[in-house]
Amino acid sequence: MFRSSLPLIVELSKNDPELAQASQESGADGVLLQILSQKQNYIIGSLEEESENIKSILEKVSIKKGILLGDVRSVNREEWDQIKNFNFDFMVVYPATAPIFLLETGIPMFVSVQPGLPIDYYRALSNIPSVEGFIYGPSTQNRLDSSFNLVDLAVLELLSTTLSKPIYFRSLSELKADEILLLIKRGASGIIVDPYSLGAIEPSDLKDVINFYKKIIKESGYRIWA
Repeated sequence: MFRSSLPLIVELSKNDPELAQASQESGADGVLLQILSQKQNYIIGSLEEESENIKSILEKVSIKKGILLGDVRSVNREEWDQIKNFNFDFMVVYPATAPIFLLETGIPMFVSVQPGLPIDYYRALSNIPSVEGFIYGPSTQNRLDSSFNLVDLAVLELLSTTLSKPIYFRSLSELKADEILLLIKRGASGIIVDPYSLGAIEPSDLKDVINFYKKIIKESGYRIWA
């Protein structure tokens, strides 16, 4: 789906068109728009509330575009019919709020790994053809300490060696160079960054973050397996 062997995707804060453009200009492989998402101190609204920003981003950006269907509630069929017309390249879902009719169109799906569900659930989901991969975002992340701990690292490796689909690491704090390399070594097939969580409010700040991550990934010599 992505041109890079280890894609870098930007999860857009508040569906911001300027951040979307900055993501593309600095070499991100994709942008992730969203609806119905509970963030740290605000909620990204319904499709109706977000449609204008979504349309603006889709018109301005040519890299891969996805839609995150958040955890506030499930989308209904009427909303989904509208979402399909936007022609997103992929979607991201939470298993507890993802209705089965999402599988009808065959749009590539990434499933967020949620705490509390046995890994066998995700193994079963990995057998669905339209499931492109999984997203793991440790809840332990914060800006004052390491981006992840030993348990998080173990979970990442367990997922990457157990499931038949790629595992993307969702970063909620700024990753250091050695942490990016460790994620790659332990099985991450891609990285998702959230500008809001990183404090990258301005497009120039986001460009700096993306340029740094892309540089480290390139220098790692990462190659996808044959």
